[in-house]
Amino acid sequence: VRMPLFLTAEIQPRIQDPNRNFDRESWAASAETNRKFGQKIRTTLGMQYEFVKISGVPANEIPLLKKEEGNSARRKIYGAFRRDSRDDLFVPKRGALIDFTSEYFGGFLGGDENFVKAQASWSTYQKIKTDFISATRFRIGWAKAFGETESVPIDEALFLGGANTVRGFSEESLGPIGPLGEVQGSDYTLVFNQEFRWKTFQVMSYVPLLRDLFSSIPLWQSVFFDVGNGFRHTSDVKFDALAYGYGTGFQFISPAGPIRIDYAQRIPTSRIGFD
Repeated sequence: VRMPLFLTAEIQPRIQDPNRNFDRESWAASAETNRKFGQKIRTTLGMQYEFVKISGVPANEIPLLKKEEGNSARRKIYGAFRRDSRDDLFVPKRGALIDFTSEYFGGFLGGDENFVKAQASWSTYQKIKTDFISATRFRIGWAKAFGETESVPIDEALFLGGANTVRGFSEESLGPIGPLGEVQGSDYTLVFNQEFRWKTFQVMSYVPLLRDLFSSIPLWQSVFFDVGNGFRHTSDVKFDALAYGYGTGFQFISPAGPIRIDYAQRIPTSRIGFD
Protein backbone atom coordinates (compact mmCIF):
# COMPACT_ATOMS: atom_id res chain seq x y z
CA VAL A 1 0.00 0.00 0.00
CA ARG A 2 1.52 3.30 -1.09
CA MET A 3 0.95 6.15 1.39
CA PRO A 4 2.72 9.53 1.33
CA LEU A 5 4.61 10.93 4.33
CA PHE A 6 4.79 14.68 4.89
CA LEU A 7 7.42 16.20 7.20
CA THR A 8 6.67 19.81 8.06
CA ALA A 9 8.42 22.55 10.03
CA GLU A 10 6.67 25.82 10.78
CA ILE A 11 7.66 29.06 12.52
CA GLN A 12 5.06 31.67 13.45
CA PRO A 13 6.47 35.04 14.55
CA ARG A 14 4.95 36.98 17.39
CA ILE A 15 1.54 38.33 16.35
CA GLN A 16 -1.40 39.68 18.28
CA ASP A 17 -4.50 37.56 18.54
CA PRO A 18 -7.24 39.25 16.48
CA ASN A 19 -9.89 38.76 19.16
CA ARG A 20 -8.16 38.80 22.53
CA ASN A 21 -5.47 40.75 24.40
CA PHE A 22 -2.44 38.51 24.00
CA ASP A 23 0.41 37.84 21.58
CA ARG A 24 1.26 34.38 20.32
CA GLU A 25 4.41 32.98 18.77
CA SER A 26 5.29 29.36 18.07
CA TRP A 27 7.34 26.83 16.18
CA ALA A 28 6.27 23.31 15.31
CA ALA A 29 7.41 20.10 13.60
CA SER A 30 5.03 17.40 12.38
CA ALA A 31 4.84 14.12 10.48
CA GLU A 32 1.66 13.25 8.63
CA THR A 33 0.34 10.61 6.30
CA ASN A 34 -2.95 10.32 4.44
CA ARG A 35 -4.79 7.89 2.24
CA LYS A 36 -7.60 8.21 -0.26
CA PHE A 37 -10.38 5.69 -0.70
CA GLY A 38 -11.86 6.30 -4.12
CA GLN A 39 -12.57 9.84 -5.21
CA LYS A 40 -14.64 10.90 -2.21
CA ILE A 41 -12.96 9.72 1.01
CA ARG A 42 -9.68 10.95 2.49
CA THR A 43 -8.17 10.04 5.88
CA THR A 44 -5.28 11.69 7.72
CA LEU A 45 -3.09 10.65 10.66
CA GLY A 46 -0.24 12.66 12.13
CA MET A 47 1.92 13.64 15.10
CA GLN A 48 3.13 17.12 16.06
CA TYR A 49 5.44 18.81 18.53
CA GLU A 50 4.74 22.51 19.11
CA PHE A 51 6.34 25.14 21.32
CA VAL A 52 4.00 28.05 22.08
CA LYS A 53 4.71 31.32 23.86
CA ILE A 54 1.83 33.54 25.05
CA SER A 55 2.85 37.07 26.00
CA GLY A 56 1.69 40.67 26.04
CA VAL A 57 -1.29 40.11 28.35
CA PRO A 58 -2.17 43.46 30.01
CA ALA A 59 -1.81 43.62 33.79
CA ASN A 60 -5.47 44.53 34.22
CA GLU A 61 -6.72 41.60 32.11
CA ILE A 62 -8.98 38.95 33.65
CA PRO A 63 -7.14 36.30 35.73
CA LEU A 64 -8.25 33.51 33.40
CA LEU A 65 -6.33 35.06 30.50
CA LYS A 66 -3.44 36.30 32.64
CA LYS A 67 -2.57 32.79 33.79
CA GLU A 68 -2.19 31.68 30.15
CA GLU A 69 0.94 33.83 29.80
CA GLY A 70 4.18 31.88 29.45
CA ASN A 71 5.72 29.00 27.50
CA SER A 72 4.08 25.70 26.65
CA ALA A 73 5.45 22.57 24.97
CA ARG A 74 2.65 20.54 23.36
CA ARG A 75 2.71 17.08 21.83
CA LYS A 76 -0.28 15.71 19.99
CA ILE A 77 -1.54 13.01 17.70
CA TYR A 78 -4.39 13.85 15.36
CA GLY A 79 -6.62 12.24 12.82
CA ALA A 80 -9.16 13.37 10.26
CA PHE A 81 -11.84 11.85 8.05
CA ARG A 82 -13.36 13.65 5.07
CA ARG A 83 -16.01 12.50 2.60
CA ASP A 84 -16.75 14.97 -0.18
CA SER A 85 -19.42 14.21 -2.78
CA ARG A 86 -20.09 17.83 -3.82
CA ASP A 87 -20.33 18.51 -7.54
CA ASP A 88 -18.42 21.80 -7.28
CA LEU A 89 -15.89 23.19 -4.81
CA PHE A 90 -17.06 26.82 -4.82
CA VAL A 91 -20.77 26.67 -5.74
CA PRO A 92 -22.03 23.15 -4.99
CA LYS A 93 -25.53 22.41 -6.27
CA ARG A 94 -25.79 18.86 -4.97
CA GLY A 95 -23.88 16.43 -2.79
CA ALA A 96 -22.62 16.46 0.78
CA LEU A 97 -19.47 17.09 2.80
CA ILE A 98 -18.64 15.20 6.01
CA ASP A 99 -15.68 16.30 8.14
CA PHE A 100 -14.39 14.80 11.37
CA THR A 101 -11.19 15.80 13.21
CA SER A 102 -9.80 14.66 16.55
CA GLU A 103 -6.73 15.77 18.51
CA TYR A 104 -5.10 14.28 21.63
CA PHE A 105 -2.60 16.47 23.50
CA GLY A 106 -0.24 15.31 26.22
CA GLY A 107 -1.14 12.27 28.27
CA PHE A 108 1.22 9.40 27.43
CA LEU A 109 2.87 11.66 24.81
CA GLY A 110 4.19 14.04 27.46
CA GLY A 111 4.25 17.81 27.19
CA ASP A 112 2.87 20.63 29.32
CA GLU A 113 -0.80 20.46 28.31
CA ASN A 114 -3.28 17.58 28.56
CA PHE A 115 -6.55 17.87 26.66
CA VAL A 116 -8.59 16.40 23.82
CA LYS A 117 -10.60 18.02 21.03
CA ALA A 118 -13.02 16.62 18.47
CA GLN A 119 -15.14 18.39 15.86
CA ALA A 120 -17.57 17.05 13.28
CA SER A 121 -19.66 18.71 10.59
CA TRP A 122 -22.13 17.60 7.93
CA SER A 123 -23.13 19.84 5.02
CA THR A 124 -25.63 18.98 2.31
CA TYR A 125 -26.58 20.81 -0.89
CA GLN A 126 -29.72 20.41 -2.98
CA LYS A 127 -31.21 22.17 -5.97
CA ILE A 128 -34.71 23.58 -5.53
CA LYS A 129 -36.34 23.49 -8.95
CA THR A 130 -33.70 24.90 -11.31
CA ASP A 131 -32.72 28.30 -9.95
CA PHE A 132 -32.21 27.96 -6.19
CA ILE A 133 -29.80 26.01 -3.98
CA SER A 134 -30.44 24.91 -0.40
CA ALA A 135 -27.31 24.60 1.77
CA THR A 136 -27.61 23.04 5.26
CA ARG A 137 -24.87 22.45 7.81
CA PHE A 138 -24.72 20.85 11.26
CA ARG A 139 -21.55 21.20 13.33
CA ILE A 140 -20.66 19.94 16.81
CA GLY A 141 -17.51 20.21 18.90
CA TRP A 142 -16.06 18.86 22.14
CA ALA A 143 -12.97 19.86 24.12
CA LYS A 144 -11.88 18.69 27.56
CA ALA A 145 -8.79 19.05 29.73
CA PHE A 146 -7.58 16.13 31.84
CA GLY A 147 -4.80 15.24 34.27
CA GLU A 148 -3.03 18.23 35.80
CA THR A 149 -4.33 20.63 33.13
CA GLU A 150 -7.24 22.66 34.49
CA SER A 151 -8.58 24.07 31.21
CA VAL A 152 -7.98 23.92 27.48
CA PRO A 153 -5.42 26.62 26.49
CA ILE A 154 -7.03 29.84 25.28
CA ASP A 155 -5.54 29.54 21.78
CA GLU A 156 -6.95 26.02 21.38
CA ALA A 157 -10.29 26.48 23.15
CA LEU A 158 -13.62 26.29 21.32
CA PHE A 159 -15.39 29.60 20.72
CA LEU A 160 -18.25 30.51 18.38
CA GLY A 161 -19.44 33.64 16.63
CA GLY A 162 -18.41 35.22 13.37
CA ALA A 163 -18.60 34.59 9.64
CA ASN A 164 -18.12 30.82 9.76
CA THR A 165 -20.35 29.89 12.70
CA VAL A 166 -23.14 32.22 13.90
CA ARG A 167 -23.29 35.42 11.86
CA GLY A 168 -24.47 38.56 13.60
CA PHE A 169 -22.10 37.92 16.52
CA SER A 170 -18.45 38.99 16.56
CA GLU A 171 -15.64 36.44 16.37
CA GLU A 172 -15.23 34.28 19.49
CA SER A 173 -17.97 36.12 21.37
CA LEU A 174 -20.13 33.07 22.13
CA GLY A 175 -19.50 30.53 24.85
CA PRO A 176 -19.93 29.99 28.59
CA ILE A 177 -19.85 33.21 30.62
CA GLY A 178 -17.35 33.40 33.48
CA PRO A 179 -17.80 35.08 36.89
CA LEU A 180 -16.46 38.41 35.57
CA GLY A 181 -18.68 38.38 32.48
CA GLU A 182 -15.92 37.09 30.21
CA VAL A 183 -16.53 34.52 27.46
CA GLN A 184 -14.75 31.26 28.21
CA GLY A 185 -13.86 28.28 26.06
CA SER A 186 -16.63 25.72 25.57
CA ASP A 187 -16.67 22.05 26.43
CA TYR A 188 -19.46 21.51 23.88
CA THR A 189 -20.45 23.50 20.80
CA LEU A 190 -23.47 23.24 18.55
CA VAL A 191 -24.10 25.08 15.25
CA PHE A 192 -26.85 24.89 12.63
CA ASN A 193 -26.78 26.93 9.41
CA GLN A 194 -29.47 27.08 6.72
CA GLU A 195 -28.86 29.08 3.57
CA PHE A 196 -30.71 29.57 0.27
CA ARG A 197 -28.67 30.79 -2.70
CA TRP A 198 -29.47 32.02 -6.18
CA LYS A 199 -27.67 33.80 -8.96
CA THR A 200 -28.23 37.53 -8.50
CA PHE A 201 -28.86 38.32 -12.16
CA GLN A 202 -30.70 35.13 -13.07
CA VAL A 203 -33.94 37.08 -13.51
CA MET A 204 -32.29 38.71 -16.51
CA SER A 205 -32.08 35.34 -18.25
CA TYR A 206 -35.78 35.68 -19.04
CA VAL A 207 -35.17 38.93 -20.96
CA PRO A 208 -34.08 37.98 -24.53
CA LEU A 209 -31.81 40.99 -25.15
CA LEU A 210 -30.09 40.76 -21.78
CA ARG A 211 -29.84 36.98 -21.42
CA ASP A 212 -26.26 36.62 -22.68
CA LEU A 213 -25.03 39.86 -21.08
CA PHE A 214 -25.63 38.80 -17.47
CA SER A 215 -25.47 34.99 -17.66
CA SER A 216 -21.68 34.90 -17.27
CA ILE A 217 -21.45 37.21 -14.22
CA PRO A 218 -20.43 34.96 -11.28
CA LEU A 219 -22.40 36.85 -8.62
CA TRP A 220 -24.60 34.93 -6.18
CA GLN A 221 -26.96 36.07 -3.46
CA SER A 222 -28.24 34.30 -0.36
CA VAL A 223 -30.46 34.50 2.69
CA PHE A 224 -29.47 32.58 5.80
CA PHE A 225 -30.43 31.56 9.32
CA ASP A 226 -27.80 30.59 11.92
CA VAL A 227 -28.17 28.98 15.36
CA GLY A 228 -25.51 27.97 17.86
CA ASN A 229 -23.59 28.49 21.08
CA GLY A 230 -20.99 26.93 23.32
CA PHE A 231 -21.72 25.23 26.64
CA ARG A 232 -19.98 23.91 29.72
CA HIS A 233 -22.35 20.96 30.21
CA THR A 234 -24.80 19.14 27.95
CA SER A 235 -27.57 20.05 30.41
CA ASP A 236 -26.98 23.72 29.52
CA VAL A 237 -28.19 23.19 25.94
CA LYS A 238 -31.57 24.92 25.85
CA PHE A 239 -33.48 26.89 23.22
CA ASP A 240 -33.17 30.23 25.03
CA ALA A 241 -29.42 29.64 25.56
CA LEU A 242 -28.79 29.41 21.82
CA ALA A 243 -27.78 32.44 19.74
CA TYR A 244 -29.89 33.14 16.64
CA GLY A 245 -28.99 35.24 13.62
CA TYR A 246 -30.37 35.85 10.14
CA GLY A 247 -29.41 37.96 7.15
CA THR A 248 -28.45 38.14 3.51
CA GLY A 249 -25.22 38.17 1.57
CA PHE A 250 -23.46 38.26 -1.78
CA GLN A 251 -20.80 35.89 -3.08
CA PHE A 252 -18.56 36.78 -6.02
CA ILE A 253 -16.83 33.70 -7.43
CA SER A 254 -13.38 34.96 -8.43
CA PRO A 255 -10.61 32.84 -10.01
CA ALA A 256 -8.93 32.72 -6.58
CA GLY A 257 -12.11 31.59 -4.80
CA PRO A 258 -15.32 33.07 -3.40
CA ILE A 259 -15.39 36.61 -2.02
CA ARG A 260 -18.28 36.89 0.43
CA ILE A 261 -20.05 39.81 2.08
CA ASP A 262 -22.78 39.06 4.62
CA TYR A 263 -25.10 41.30 6.62
CA ALA A 264 -26.69 39.72 9.68
CA GLN A 265 -29.03 40.63 12.52
CA ARG A 266 -29.50 38.94 15.88
CA ILE A 267 -32.73 37.48 17.17
CA PRO A 268 -32.86 38.34 20.90
CA THR A 269 -33.85 35.75 23.50
CA SER A 270 -34.31 35.94 27.26
CA ARG A 271 -30.57 35.26 27.71
CA ILE A 272 -29.00 36.78 24.59
CA GLY A 273 -29.91 40.27 23.42
CA PHE A 274 -28.47 42.88 21.10
CA ASP A 275 -25.55 43.96 23.33
